[in-house]
Amino acid sequence: MQKTKIARIIPAVILAGLILFNLWFIISQYWLIDSDMAQEMLLARHLNDTGRIISADWVYTTELRVYNINLFFRIGLYLFPNNWMYARVFGSMCVYLLFLLGIYLLFDACENKEYWMYAGIMLMIPVSTMYWFLGLFGLCYVFYAANILIVISCILKRSKSRIILASIISFLLGLNGVKLFLLFYAPLIVVCIGLLLKSEDHTMRQGSMIGCIVSVSNIIGMFINFAFFNNYHYYHYSNITFVGNQWDASLHLNSFADKLLDFLTLFGYQGGAKLVSFAGITTIVCGLTLLMVVLTWKKTNKRNPVSNQEMFISFTALSMIAVDCIAFTLLEASYNSSYWIPAFIIIICVFITRFKADKRVIIITMIVFLLSGVATLKRNIETPMRGRPGLQEVTGWLVKNGYKRGYAQFWDADAGVELSSGKLEIWSVDDLNNFSSITWGQSFSHFSEIPDRPFVIVRKGEWFDAGQYPEFSVQYETDAYTVYGCN
Repeated sequence: MQKTKIARIIPAVILAGLILFNLWFIISQYWLIDSDMAQEMLLARHLNDTGRIISADWVYTTELRVYNINLFFRIGLYLFPNNWMYARVFGSMCVYLLFLLGIYLLFDACENKEYWMYAGIMLMIPVSTMYWFLGLFGLCYVFYAANILIVISCILKRSKSRIILASIISFLLGLNGVKLFLLFYAPLIVVCIGLLLKSEDHTMRQGSMIGCIVSVSNIIGMFINFAFFNNYHYYHYSNITFVGNQWDASLHLNSFADKLLDFLTLFGYQGGAKLVSFAGITTIVCGLTLLMVVLTWKKTNKRNPVSNQEMFISFTALSMIAVDCIAFTLLEASYNSSYWIPAFIIIICVFITRFKADKRVIIITMIVFLLSGVATLKRNIETPMRGRPGLQEVTGWLVKNGYKRGYAQFWDADAGVELSSGKLEIWSVDDLNNFSSITWGQSFSHFSEIPDRPFVIVRKGEWFDAGQYPEFSVQYETDAYTVYGCN
């Protein structure tokens, strides 16, 4: 009895420790945020100021943010209006709790809830740069994954209240645009139609019908987006085309393989790491561990029969990988390897359910994930993926010396605003020599307004022709940046 209690307490302590560690890392390495992440905080402040849910006076990125992480950031900014780092920590904590709730509900629907913490532990480990930076640190795709897990759990539970909940979530995700349809609902429809045509099991057919219903709810939200939100400024997936003018088998097969490799990099691959280094060795160990799991998979299935719920989740994960590989190979659409994070998360949940009868495999994999997590964080501190070393110092100097508004290249602009806790307003431009080349992730008013006596943040190595702007001169300089201001 005592051993059983200890066996339950230890995973809970480890999971709580990982949550606190991820939150502490945000505080200790706050400078690692990039402008893609920061624009979510800027949008939250903009929506708080305007009192709206969405705004036509904002240049969004690849979708509207009707239902997204900015909801938590908005609350964080109400609580900590003068310290955006604390607002980010609060928002991150909310997303983590929602994420863990999704994992719990999924395992509960599979009647395996005693194992949910193992999945929670593995998925709170920064196993790879892509998973950590764009998932646990960047939050957006972990937020999407949380909602996908909740939707799948509702489909498996099949109660009326769960169907309503899944339909509401799906509708809200549809209002954002077509992205979640591509990443999840289209693959889900493929699975559901396939099971309706092939499966003779009543529960599988019933779950498939529910899957189709919640997918229709997502489609309705998506069509409302198309019909009523066309005047909002964001990347419209409805404008995408097929790649090329004719079929080229070699081109598309290579592209297909690249997309699949992007998915595999989430399992601990440290691209660019030296072979004989900590990161290189952990990459090899992660690869060998993944191979071990694959080789023992069939043997494990004989000892641990697959339930209908587990089979449905496995089919959904495989469909997400297959459909998205095909879609982003053949479509001229905005693609990012972070799109694989929800599928990766579901695969980890499937892994836990498959190996629950052999905890040794789970524990070995967890240890390997932890080693890879250490390598991931170490490499990103030393050579950050997108972080801007020295930018926090620059924004601190600008605020201290009374500067308010200015220009910067995209990767310095929104990040600079957040690092200053909103005390600076920075116009994000593609070209520092053309202040009218405004990019996304900022107020639409920046296209028409010009800041009075602005500053210009120039990262060392970027070209800025100060000669064409005689009113500017160097006001401040560090090893990483030069700040120009009006004379």
